[in-house]
Amino acid sequence: MSVDETKGITLDDQDIEIVNQCIAQNPTILLQCTEIRNRLASARLKRIPKESIRKLESFDAAVIDNAVEHNYEMLLKDAALSRPEQLISVVRSTDLVVQKGPFLKVLSVGPRSEAEIFYLLSVGFHPENIRGLDLISYSPFVDLGDMHSMPYADHSFDVIILGWVLAYSKDDAKVAREVVRVAKPGALIAIGCEYNPLSSQELQDRGGILKTDYPRFQSTQDILKFFDGHVGDLVYKHDIRSDARNQTGAVMAAFYLKN
Repeated sequence: MSVDETKGITLDDQDIEIVNQCIAQNPTILLQCTEIRNRLASARLKRIPKESIRKLESFDAAVIDNAVEHNYEMLLKDAALSRPEQLISVVRSTDLVVQKGPFLKVLSVGPRSEAEIFYLLSVGFHPENIRGLDLISYSPFVDLGDMHSMPYADHSFDVIILGWVLAYSKDDAKVAREVVRVAKPGALIAIGCEYNPLSSQELQDRGGILKTDYPRFQSTQDILKFFDGHVGDLVYKHDIRSDARNQTGAVMAAFYLKN
């Protein structure tokens, strides 16, 4: 292997063979690459007719149709739905996941596509321990269901991830109660929400898909208040910098539930 200042790192035949052996021994290592995950998720979706995507029939038909259309078109354009990676990167660095990752049961609420599932696989969660929950699904990893009434037994999951989905609820307190219900005592909860300096009405006027009466998140406190009384150790907190509050961004929090 050599380093070319104009081209970066170059690999010789022996280096490539080492890489190939590594991939053969652990194919999921490829999924650690964002571009590979997103291209694979897009390619798999392209093989599925849009009309065959499963939908939660008991939910608002207009919302479901919008979810199908938005996610399908974004993926067909190879658009990266990678924001939840920020949350998963935090999750993978915690002592709980470092020490017990393969044995933990993880739930991703609203994964949108298999790209997020692939990242969970690359982190080290076992396939049989990964579940997604969404209003639509084309993947065997993703169950149909409503985050306000999850189709899981009490105390089912060690890790629960909600990446940019709370803004789609008009009853975040109910979602939080469901998260606490299906989580095991001491479970790790990771939540991310969009921060946007525009008002709800301004977003709607610009073609945003959310109605003006949906919640907005300006800080991590806006997230954590829904889990009042259940937050144990706070392991990660990301608020918008004071000099960046005129830009879109993310507020994120990760914490352990109290036992």
